[in-house]
Amino acid sequence: MDSHLLDRLATEGSSASRRAQTHAELRACARGVAVGFLVAATISLGWLGLRRDIELTSGTTIFWVKVAFPVLLAALAGWTVGRSAHPGQSLRVPLAALAGVVVLFWSVTLTRPLIGMEVVDWGADLWGQSWRECILYIALMSLPMCLPAMIWLRRWGPVRPRLAGAALGWCCGTVAAALYALHCRETGLAFLGVWYLAGAAVPALLGASMGRWWLSW
Repeated sequence: MDSHLLDRLATEGSSASRRAQTHAELRACARGVAVGFLVAATISLGWLGLRRDIELTSGTTIFWVKVAFPVLLAALAGWTVGRSAHPGQSLRVPLAALAGVVVLFWSVTLTRPLIGMEVVDWGADLWGQSWRECILYIALMSLPMCLPAMIWLRRWGPVRPRLAGAALGWCCGTVAAALYALHCRETGLAFLGVWYLAGAAVPALLGASMGRWWLSW
């Protein structure tokens, strides 16, 4: 058989094998996050509960922004996890997308008067009445997702363990933020842009720390 054909078959076979391995790894990690999500959702509903006026507020734009914004960040972080766990994968696009979403959100927040949105009291919009609880609850609800997902991620042997751990922690933190939004009574965009992200940053920092000694071990 021609040597070029043998080389091509070997290359295609190895590529197919890598794709199959990647898909298996992603499914395993997704299962870990899904199990943790069910635990976190149960804790959230049983401990914090839903807003009493959720039927009314679910018809408002800010309610869906509070849910959709962290969900979008979680999806982009999950994309980053998949790329950071394998050699030769560029992270420019997912990281640029993450930064772009945050910059776009804050551009809208800071230019509300210019685009016809209601002018608000910046102090109340930023601090609200529950910023401490926001950070604490989001961080705590992320743990049931972070821990099993980290166990599965370790099986990949990620080549960039600190970045992979940070991205996974951010993914879990933003999913927890979306859950917390079902309970949160704050309506400030600045509150969402600061304290929701601060809560998600806690598991991201934890993931980066675990990546250094757990994922690379």
